[in-house]
Amino acid sequence: MASHNTNKYAVPRIALIFFLVLTFFTFEKTFAQHSASRKDRSYTVFTETSLFWNSVAWNPDGKTIALAGNPGGVAIYNTDFKKLFQLEGTANDTLNMYWLPLVWSPDGTQLASIGPDALFLWSRSGELLDKVVEGNSIFWTLAWSPDSRIIAIGAADGLTLWSAETFKPIKTLNIEGGVIAIAWNPDGQKLILSIVGKDNPEIWDIKSGEKIGVLRGFTQAVGWSPDGKTIATQTEDYGCTGCHSIAFWDLSGTLLKILPSGDISVIKWSPDSRRVATNDLDAKVTIWNVTAGTHNLVFYDGLAPGVLGAQSSISWSPDGKYLAATSNHGHVLVWSSNPIKLIKDFS
Repeated sequence: MASHNTNKYAVPRIALIFFLVLTFFTFEKTFAQHSASRKDRSYTVFTETSLFWNSVAWNPDGKTIALAGNPGGVAIYNTDFKKLFQLEGTANDTLNMYWLPLVWSPDGTQLASIGPDALFLWSRSGELLDKVVEGNSIFWTLAWSPDSRIIAIGAADGLTLWSAETFKPIKTLNIEGGVIAIAWNPDGQKLILSIVGKDNPEIWDIKSGEKIGVLRGFTQAVGWSPDGKTIATQTEDYGCTGCHSIAFWDLSGTLLKILPSGDISVIKWSPDSRRVATNDLDAKVTIWNVTAGTHNLVFYDGLAPGVLGAQSSISWSPDGKYLAATSNHGHVLVWSSNPIKLIKDFS
């Protein structure tokens, strides 16, 4: 296992961790009482000792789910939430509060995540393949290329493409800003990026390393449909100061549809490119029908709204039949997507 380090400087994350822990204990009792009062429970409840899950990722094989949390680190479970094994290098340390995002390679053979002060890469069997320690920049997000050969890493100082085989940087794009959201075009040749300090999301060509397009409206979440035909963005101030919307664009940059939404932090397309699942900062999970322009509120974690909403994650099953999400009180929830119905609750 190789390790990389680049002039690390101190980053004040303890305050955030303390806030998350305090909020968890404040709301967990309330949630437990709320759940116990439900008379008609038609879903299955799974429990594990005092774990607070904050990230979930369905393996493309459809058989396993990666979960990350506190104090559980990162582990692989089957779809009935039976723990299969712990990932190497993920200690049960209460300070290791977050592993975001948690992302499988499209071929399902490797798992990557930004953990405490570093980016981690594991094999499907849980072996720690490599680790990049943060240096003069803070890692914010990552996305695999469709062929599983490249990892795009967004950081406070821009975006770098890393080889998934050698785990070494192969190209840095001249972004001129911190990258907080990344989505690949399915052909693996282009990226759409949300960039701090810029008013509009940008489309970049990987081969030339040049910006080739701009969409209107500041955004903090982006998604490219699996069929490659449509881009979804969270959009602010699009004709309404202080308003939030989800916008859908074709590849020419033409706005196809714009719908009122919450302050979306995560956008995930369904495998069939017909629906989009979102999570917003008010802790709402929503499924949007792109063609019809309609939506269904899947879940509102109203017991603990606010900042923690950004810490939740969502993941479709490979067949699009199920949607998994972490909630603000540390549970993993699984719904059937048609009809939308809660079927599993894991804590």
